[in-house]
Amino acid sequence: MIIHFPIVLLLVGVISLWISFWGSDFYRRLANYSLVGGFIFLIAAVISGFNSVDYAVKTFPNVSETITKHQMFGIFTLIIFALTLLVQYGSIKKKNSSTFLRGILFILSFTGLVMLIMTGHFGGQLIYP
Repeated sequence: MIIHFPIVLLLVGVISLWISFWGSDFYRRLANYSLVGGFIFLIAAVISGFNSVDYAVKTFPNVSETITKHQMFGIFTLIIFALTLLVQYGSIKKKNSSTFLRGILFILSFTGLVMLIMTGHFGGQLIYP
């Protein structure tokens, strides 16, 4: 259950962030709360994943390569969304939403979504081979 919260919150956060580029304060706040909440749950999911490796290796045969890919994409997802939050926080603190910052936020958030999808893909392969 813990893995579904970051997926939904980060997806809502990214979509809200993109909509907020056109100036809607509601979507900016929604993006902020969703991204922070999603990131917190993502940390919990990563920790839970690291604690479940031994169980997965014992329960599912021949999955060590898939586990490695899943972990790698999970860590990259965490890093990308951490960077997204840092840039978002910096743009809020400076009250600056320049086109350059919006471009950086778009690239980071899009990359984060791709990483999230890949993490989920390999996680799904672990459970449903």
